[in-house]
Amino acid sequence: MVLADVAMREGRIEEAVGLIEQYLATHPGHGFLHYKLASLLPHLGRFEEANRHAARGSLISCGDLQQTSTRIIRFPTSLPAPLPTPRFPRLVRYEPLAEPAAVEAIYVVGCDSRYFLLFGEALANSLAQRAGVPFLLHIHLVNPDPAAEALLERLRAKPPLPIACSRESVDLSDLGDRQRRTYLACARFLVLPELLETYARPMVVADADQLVMGDLGGLLHDLRGHDVALLRDDSHIANLASLISASVMAFNPSPGGRRFTRTVCDILTERMTDPAGLSWHLDQATLAVAHLWHPEISTLRLPPSIMDSVVDQRVASDALGAKALFWSITMSHEHTARKLNTSLFRQFLDPEFDEPAPGAERSK
Repeated sequence: MVLADVAMREGRIEEAVGLIEQYLATHPGHGFLHYKLASLLPHLGRFEEANRHAARGSLISCGDLQQTSTRIIRFPTSLPAPLPTPRFPRLVRYEPLAEPAAVEAIYVVGCDSRYFLLFGEALANSLAQRAGVPFLLHIHLVNPDPAAEALLERLRAKPPLPIACSRESVDLSDLGDRQRRTYLACARFLVLPELLETYARPMVVADADQLVMGDLGGLLHDLRGHDVALLRDDSHIANLASLISASVMAFNPSPGGRRFTRTVCDILTERMTDPAGLSWHLDQATLAVAHLWHPEISTLRLPPSIMDSVVDQRVASDALGAKALFWSITMSHEHTARKLNTSLFRQFLDPEFDEPAPGAERSK
């Protein structure tokens, strides 16, 4: 397999695939190699073969050392029509939205009440103070509780950042903790086609647990003439769940942008009917699937330097890259969760309502 890895690193994907297939012919039980093929074959347009390898449900390790299933991957070669109904009913309510005439773009995040209480205020203030261009912040709240509703109203009372909200009621009680966290990570993409259609403006879609640190005007300028902007890491070309980052992306309300978001929504809806498919990194795998499935869509490659997500314990918690536009807290890492107590984070909190940042019970 060393020769396959060398070929892959040098961009000779077809040769790497041939070597892996040759090995699997005599070692068919090697699950990780089936995952490599599920990741590499789409680059050759061999989507149905990729589906067959992914459907085996091999377990692969994630960055947090826990495992996920390769069934998070599904290319839409034969998605059923109509799409199956999720096993947990959802009810989404969109606020009547006034025309955001003075707004250049929309910033979209999705989260539950706990994450909104942790990050909502700092995110809103960082967007208002650092973005450099007028944004509307759209928050997709899943099962909001009274505390989340109160924070939403308090933030709305503070000009100049306009804030809109969609609310989702969904019963996740039958899901395990890992599945519930996966659903929350994916929820914003389920409403994205509707939001892109309604606002008809460029959209930046980001994790709720990261703040805006720099002027986003350049990103919006570069997005012009493209349908989609993605953070793609080619060092993960054989690791489909990490090829595209779900931390930040952008979309234009063009036919290509709308087609991309609809594909993402449809694949997520279908995969959530499979208990093994509703697994960690489903969001990132689905973004990569849509990206490879739609080569005709004009995609802007965002430079990795725009997002600071350092998790190295040897680096100060509030260290920030010189070119960073976004500062990721990433609550799944204990070291980066300490960022909540840094002055860099807390400068975006209203001192009247400031409370010590919680250090336990992390969920993402």
